[in-house]
Amino acid sequence: MTDQLHDLIADIFDLEPVDISEELTPEDVELWDSLNHLKLITAVEQSYGIQFTMAEVQAIDSVAKLRTLIEHRC
Repeated sequence: MTDQLHDLIADIFDLEPVDISEELTPEDVELWDSLNHLKLITAVEQSYGIQFTMAEVQAIDSVAKLRTLIEHRC
């Protein structure tokens, strides 16, 4: 089963949602570069109706970290 966050990540990084784990990091995904990182952040902010600080954006180093930040904002 996938969720909204996994669907966003899959779309940005051209992955299958079922292949995304909470432990996934930029080192694991060839397309997870700085530009696509910002695309992901923008998509998450729009989708969840939240806004991250620059420090939070820079601290996101895994799917788990991103999910934690989303949960704290929602």
